[in-house]
Amino acid sequence: MRKLSLLTASLLFWALFSISCDDNSPKCGKTTPFDPEKQFCFANSAVHDKCGGKVYDPSKKFCRSNEAYSKCGGKEYEPAEQFCIRDEVQKKCGGNGYDPLEKFCTASGELRDKCGNDGYDPEKQFCSADSVVYDKCNGSEYDTGKLFCDSRDNKTYKHVKIGEHVWMAENLNYEAKNSLCYDNKPANCTKYGRLYDWNTAAKVCPRGWHLPNGKEWDALASADVAGKKLKAKKGWNSFPKISGTDALGFAALPGGYSQKNKFLDAGKEGKWWEASKKGDLRSLKYNSDKGTQDSNRSKFGSHSVRCVRN
Repeated sequence: MRKLSLLTASLLFWALFSISCDDNSPKCGKTTPFDPEKQFCFANSAVHDKCGGKVYDPSKKFCRSNEAYSKCGGKEYEPAEQFCIRDEVQKKCGGNGYDPLEKFCTASGELRDKCGNDGYDPEKQFCSADSVVYDKCNGSEYDTGKLFCDSRDNKTYKHVKIGEHVWMAENLNYEAKNSLCYDNKPANCTKYGRLYDWNTAAKVCPRGWHLPNGKEWDALASADVAGKKLKAKKGWNSFPKISGTDALGFAALPGGYSQKNKFLDAGKEGKWWEASKKGDLRSLKYNSDKGTQDSNRSKFGSHSVRCVRN
């Protein structure tokens, strides 16, 4: 009995000693014990693990990989993959943060300056000098201030502003059904553009452009000087005291025309379709400084096309 009493007394002593030690350990909110080597009590109300051995403010910061980071608009995020800017969480680009108002991240993880306010695909697009995004033409950039790219076949055309309208400064050379090269020679298509019948001409201009109407043709130049101002300086058959100045940059060339399976007057005359119910034509000739409007009620033959921007 005496041995049992000694054992009981010993156990009671250690229990009381343990309680005494526990009572002396740090408490958070008077009731929650914590390990001050690894933990801390925030605002005397909540126990948190230390971050990299350091105390931090969990109302403003969070812990990742033993480092404390400021919250982003009150939210936590993954600093290895994300970053915070203007209280918004963004995905890093190639491991880097950036200002999304000024730059964008490409699909390949490359940072680029925005084009105006827009991002773009640098594999297929480019930013022009006036900060507008354009599709590349046959994989290449081009001067949009001087050239237009027809996305249907990736041909480029010079363009020029005359008065209130922007005109192609070359004849259209899109290979549509029922279009022809003069003498059926591709080299003439390269030089003069293609010849189109009326039904094709009415709808052949690329998206964003149209076949010019009578008012648009009339606005180019008055009829009595149209030949001189609109003709290219070279490429026309010579005639005494008659020559083009190309004063407006229109660069008209004598592509000739086709009718009844014959090709006529290349070098001497150019005829261009007008968008009218009558199917009228605008004509320039090598031996005249004037321009004419030719009635073509039957909408007969195949002729050149110039397009005007919408």
